[in-house]
Amino acid sequence: MKEILIFLVLAGLIVLIAILSQKSIELAPEKNTSKEVKVNLTTNKESYKQGERIFLNVSVFSQGQLENVTIVVSGIETRFGRNYINLEENTDLNQGENLIKFSFTMPYCSTCSGVSAGKHEILVKVIYGNETIGSSSKIIEIK
Repeated sequence: MKEILIFLVLAGLIVLIAILSQKSIELAPEKNTSKEVKVNLTTNKESYKQGERIFLNVSVFSQGQLENVTIVVSGIETRFGRNYINLEENTDLNQGENLIKFSFTMPYCSTCSGVSAGKHEILVKVIYGNETIGSSSKIIEIK
């Protein structure tokens, strides 16, 4: 009889612990770590003079919180096949919209810089781990 009573008490404790641990898990807020992002790149103007300052706004809408994300901005390819712009920023993304700002000075069009007047592409990539999880681009003009 004593053994049955001890067994029932132990079984009751196991059930109680299981119920309490399940409740505490349900009460903890779930952290959304979805890697889905939408990226939008905007500039303060469409056309720039040589040597003029350009301001870029990178809007990243994230489905969840992501830590240690790299935002890479590149573009304005030179005649040497290299990008005149190569900017990076490491950041954490919160769930929802995240705004990252960049600025730089437009190149002077010359044979030395390898940049010609005309239309050029600026590309932004969002990298998480070793994976590009979002990107956007914009065509601007240098006069």
